[in-house]
Amino acid sequence: MDPEDNLISLEEALAKVRGQRLTAVQFIHDYAQFGFESGNLGAGLSAYAHPTIRVAGHELDWSSPLFRHELGVRINRAVVDT
Repeated sequence: MDPEDNLISLEEALAKVRGQRLTAVQFIHDYAQFGFESGNLGAGLSAYAHPTIRVAGHELDWSSPLFRHELGVRINRAVVDT
């Protein structure tokens, strides 16, 4: 089996995340890995492009002092949008 047979597009991966409960966030030097309750994403999702999150009408990015905290607060919550 060709390893590329298991690759899916970004749009397909993000669609699978919607509605899933976030179970883990891991920060690695310059990217983040996310784990979800459903096994349909394999080992999870790695974000090599720095994600942003919306909190109370504000966007927080990778450089925000609250970014990591706010992602951690969302563990065990369902992803609303991607």
